[in-house]
Amino acid sequence: RITQYGLEELVFGLPAAYGVLFWRARAEPSVLRVQIEVAGAHRADAVGGLTTSITRSLGVPCEVTALEPGTLVPREVLNSNPDVIKPRTFLGADEDWNEAAQHR
Repeated sequence: RITQYGLEELVFGLPAAYGVLFWRARAEPSVLRVQIEVAGAHRADAVGGLTTSITRSLGVPCEVTALEPGTLVPREVLNSNPDVIKPRTFLGADEDWNEAAQHR
């Protein structure tokens, strides 16, 4: 009942001023864990807003964590020329968080 597309809609439903571009999520047996990159000034509002959206829309317990921009996709990767798979990913409980960002 939780899809990557559904999560992406909720993440990108946050106000554009928050600057959330990258996220990743992992479904665990008892909780949906979501990490988003967001600057400190908008951190609390982004976490609160996304937590509320997930709870209301999906009806599952969640834990949303805010990370500093550049944590999921380092700036040097964004400024280089390799192919990048951006971490906007929904992972299973047994999958590695760090596989969400791959660069070649």
